[in-house]
Amino acid sequence: DLDFDTGVASGVTLGFHVSPVIAIEGNFEYAGFDLHSLSGTASVSGGANSSVNASLQGRFNTYNGLVNAIWTPLGPAGRYGISPYIGAGVGFSHMNETLSAFTVAGTTFPASFSGDETDFAANGIIGADFPIPGLPQLNLGARYRMLFVNTGASNSGISNGNFFGHVFTANATWHF
Repeated sequence: DLDFDTGVASGVTLGFHVSPVIAIEGNFEYAGFDLHSLSGTASVSGGANSSVNASLQGRFNTYNGLVNAIWTPLGPAGRYGISPYIGAGVGFSHMNETLSAFTVAGTTFPASFSGDETDFAANGIIGADFPIPGLPQLNLGARYRMLFVNTGASNSGISNGNFFGHVFTANATWHF
């Protein structure tokens, strides 16, 4: 397992309604994390297995761009002013990783590894917007997104399996 420290994330989303219940949006996001640790089992040809636990020094950055279709079944006003929605989209995820050192059994070893890759990404979205009384252009909201990145066919060395991420956000939406 590869573990990360808590990092920063930010993004911007722009969209428009093609009907009162269907919207199209594009979003671009950045997230960055320091590497924390790696644990698992190392296998050597011939059948020998060994447990591995290492502390890591390095950085992992992701840049995602997605185009989403959003369905708001109750319309923009919704019931009691709440507008629940679901959506899905496709796009890309660019990952950049660097490793400068790792520590095993109390001994730190210098390392010089970096890699970049760009892969197909998809996401599913569920959320709700809440209007602000007296400010009809402004909504506050909450959103959950499950992000899938297809990294299985990568030759860059960054990953050897697909990536799934769970993202919870609080949103402020300004309607022009």
